[in-house]
Amino acid sequence: MKRFASWGFALSALAAAPQVLSEDWVALQDGKTLAGWKAAERPESWVVEDGVFVSRGERSHLFYVGKVGKHDFRNFEFSAEVMTSPGANSGIYAHTKWQGPGWPAAGYELQVINSNPPAEKMGGYIEYKYTGSVYAVRNTWVAPAKDNEWFNYRIRVVGKTIQTFINDKLVCEYAEPQNAFRPDDKKGRLLGSGTFALQAHDPGSIVKYKNMKVRILPNDAKPPADLAPIADRALDQLVTQASNDNIPLIDLGLAPPSGDAAAFWSQVHRFGMTPGTQLPARTRASSGRTSGCRGSPAFRKRARSRASDSHSGACRRASCAAARWFRAPASASRSNSPGRSSSRAPAIAMHARASRCPRRRCRDAGSAPC
Repeated sequence: MKRFASWGFALSALAAAPQVLSEDWVALQDGKTLAGWKAAERPESWVVEDGVFVSRGERSHLFYVGKVGKHDFRNFEFSAEVMTSPGANSGIYAHTKWQGPGWPAAGYELQVINSNPPAEKMGGYIEYKYTGSVYAVRNTWVAPAKDNEWFNYRIRVVGKTIQTFINDKLVCEYAEPQNAFRPDDKKGRLLGSGTFALQAHDPGSIVKYKNMKVRILPNDAKPPADLAPIADRALDQLVTQASNDNIPLIDLGLAPPSGDAAAFWSQVHRFGMTPGTQLPARTRASSGRTSGCRGSPAFRKRARSRASDSHSGACRRASCAAARWFRAPASASRSNSPGRSSSRAPAIAMHARASRCPRRRCRDAGSAPC
């Protein structure tokens, strides 16, 4: 009898215990300490102020090692309130793995930066991959939030797809193809499963995180029905290489066609493009309609030089594919993802990028002259 009574008590206690269901948001911060999180190096770069995680110091990555999901997430939604100081750089890693010192090799970084410090402080470098970017894979070239203001950052990963939302607005989305092209220093940037990590980038980058939480989705959760990889491997490589090389893909004359404008803009985002109409007015005026990228003529000259000198192999293959896309008539049904016909978006952006490679490379590659 006592045995049955003990079992009954145990079952009652189990039923009363809180359950983590796929529809529940579960906190990843206790509001007081760094409990559940561990820095791989320089723990002094992280402090808690009024329950808020604050990065302030040399490079350090704070990994989630807590109990939720056994810190191994596959399909999920992650949400955080974030605030950047002017010129601050940070990032949120997903599907990453605990590692020692250095930049995390596994998983994806979802970028956090809304403005740049003076270029002379960064050796002349200007970061064009802004908040919401699937860093160096699919980028947004205009900051979707402001410094010194809290904004909501939501990340959704299902299967082989990633979507980022800033204040509930879709900013970037990406579908990872099989045998995805990656530059040599980013071979581990792939989806699978893993934990989260926050980035302290440098002493001048003060970034705050609060209200971090996760919603674990079922293993059989379905990705967005119309979000699929780019079918043309050469085109996918071109977009990824340009994104990695900090070369903005922008068309200053882009306008949605009549019909399904929402589908058009969705496709624009997944090609890592930013419509010219979303650029600040002074940028549009200084860049010119046919520049193909944001910034000064000097920046465009550097981009052309870098493209032709450093990536001749990829440039040769991808620029020819891009030229063929551009020559195709607008009515041609060249599929870049299953169930979708081609739009002007990739053609315009890719033509601008292709023009940075010597035309002779297309002939060298054995295809028709550009």
